[in-house]
Amino acid sequence: MVRYLKYIVLIFGGIGIIAVSFFYMQNKTDIAQAIKYKGRIDYDYLNKNCKLIEKDYLFPCIKAEYEDYLNNVSLTGTSIGLKMVFNVMDEDKARTTLFSSEEIKQLHFSINYIEINNLALQNAYRRYFGFKNLYGGFVSSLEQYYGKAYEFNDNLILGLESADGIKKLKSNEEIQILISRLETAKNDYYRIKNEVQAHLESEFRKLEAKQ
Repeated sequence: MVRYLKYIVLIFGGIGIIAVSFFYMQNKTDIAQAIKYKGRIDYDYLNKNCKLIEKDYLFPCIKAEYEDYLNNVSLTGTSIGLKMVFNVMDEDKARTTLFSSEEIKQLHFSINYIEINNLALQNAYRRYFGFKNLYGGFVSSLEQYYGKAYEFNDNLILGLESADGIKKLKSNEEIQILISRLETAKNDYYRIKNEVQAHLESEFRKLEAKQ
């Protein structure tokens, strides 16, 4: 029995190594960029080196760094970078004292998350560094990715526009600032969404024509 278990371990271990190796070869460009930028999409690094800091508010720096990173990656890199960025944003939200109240800070950061997600939405479909014969799988993965990414934005917008969102603030000045930011983020989102959907439909038609 022990002898058979050894064979089973070897077989599944070999399958695991093959799967990891394949994932790396398919995504090596994105993985390399994620490793390169890991030290830059970092709270302490940005706090020391970024010139866009407003008081102790790092979001302008985070957004600029992520935008630069996105110019070098495809879908996998976009997702990896998004996780890194959200971690730094959470730390920024916990530390910043720029905003006059916790309530206002939370509302601004909800819009920040939409802005960052918009950057990801705009980028994920633009590049493909994998094997040519697997491009169809990439397009299918994009469709799944965008479904979840749209839901993320839609839920944030719904919350911000609800009775418990921006409207509950007492300051008309703050309400106008937030509404202006939200409208800009929403317009960008819907424009990007239309561009993405047109691209995906076009790519699916091309793939079907080749079959």
